[in-house]
Amino acid sequence: MTYRLGLRKDRLLSFMKVDLLKTRFTPKVLDRYPAEDRPEEPFQESIAYFCFPVGIQLHRPHQNPQSFHFILTSGEGQRNYGTVLFFDETCSRGLKRKLKHAKFEDYNHIWTQKAIVITSRFSFFDSFKQVLNKLY
Repeated sequence: MTYRLGLRKDRLLSFMKVDLLKTRFTPKVLDRYPAEDRPEEPFQESIAYFCFPVGIQLHRPHQNPQSFHFILTSGEGQRNYGTVLFFDETCSRGLKRKLKHAKFEDYNHIWTQKAIVITSRFSFFDSFKQVLNKLY
């Protein structure tokens, strides 16, 4: 849709319809343990991209939790092993208000994704997966 805007008719205002279920949002770390970096092992903010390599999407219907493993290799060749459990959560009240305001249909049945991850210098993938399932 395009509308003429203002007293001068040479300005245009355009609206583009966006499908929020196809939009990919940038992942970010919400919390971590330990809260401070260790001198020998600084925290990598990019870990969020390993948990959600294609970004975070709103979706329906609810999906079962899933897990996977990854290996981070530093420039010096040091390896960190990661296990991720990602799962669905209902959208926050604030996001539901925004969806309602945007006239999004059935906004109460929209899910978002979250993940918990364990990283270590040791490759105990099965043990990490068991711990994450208990935390979930």
